[in-house]
Amino acid sequence: QGEEMMPKIGNNLFGCGGGSETCCVSCSKEPVHDVFLERVCTAESDNGGPSTFFTLAAVQGKMSDGARSDVEEGELQRKVVVLEERLRMEAEEQERRQQELDRREEESRREAQQREREQQRRRQELEAEAKKMEDERVFRIWMERQGFKDVNEKRKTFFFSFTYPLHVAVQENNADVVRMLVAAGADKNRKDWGGLTPEQLARNMSKKLGINRVWDLTLDALR
Repeated sequence: QGEEMMPKIGNNLFGCGGGSETCCVSCSKEPVHDVFLERVCTAESDNGGPSTFFTLAAVQGKMSDGARSDVEEGELQRKVVVLEERLRMEAEEQERRQQELDRREEESRREAQQREREQQRRRQELEAEAKKMEDERVFRIWMERQGFKDVNEKRKTFFFSFTYPLHVAVQENNADVVRMLVAAGADKNRKDWGGLTPEQLARNMSKKLGINRVWDLTLDALR
């Protein structure tokens, strides 16, 4: 039917005014609809009969399948472009959200590590403070028990013999007290009545008793 109508379109479309919104020869003046419509003009055509024309929408409606396919393909390509752009934007948004999530997780991890370090530092401070208080208590009790009032106080043992707090602590092999005496300012170079420094006394006693390893901590405290 389309092939039969095309000659009519070519002959009458412009001569009859079919391309306008209404018929141009003041006949029926019916509006042209956006559908395939065949119009019959009441004015006589050159051949003496009614003039038949078709609207532009009718011409488009009778386009060949090839032309219709081109339009559909173009529309499909446009939709593909729009879809690809939408997918790209969604992917970028997803990536942005993931980056933000990763950033927050990393920030939370660093904050947790910082809290852990702070707690560990605080525990170490408390442990050190507790150890210091315990050392002070032990040191005070030891000094009172031995009768010393100062870490470098000279004390007689017999008529002609004397000693010092460090020498007494070495004789006891009390490494903790030796360390505390040194920390409190005890002189490691003072010699007792036998002419021995605290370190020399420790070495002599370790050799005499044959228990070298037992005196290692005491010797370390004197270094």
